[in-house]
Amino acid sequence: MIKIAVVEDDKSYIAAIREYISRFITEQGAMIDVDVFRDGNKIVFNYQPVYDIILMDIEMPGMDGITACICCAICAECCSSCFR
Repeated sequence: MIKIAVVEDDKSYIAAIREYISRFITEQGAMIDVDVFRDGNKIVFNYQPVYDIILMDIEMPGMDGITACICCAICAECCSSCFR
């Protein structure tokens, strides 16, 4: 199972990404689980490094994508022994 996090505030982009992933699942027979976060704060709060792929918008209200990426990377690095 591939786990994907989509961090995006625009509903139309979320719908398009979901459509692309659904098409990929149909064509390739892949097993994919998608979680959607509407801003950077949502993924950073209680972050656990369970995602194989994170699709991150850069400009969002609240916490922007660059800051969210940095926070997630720091959390994964500092807490990696907690998730083994």
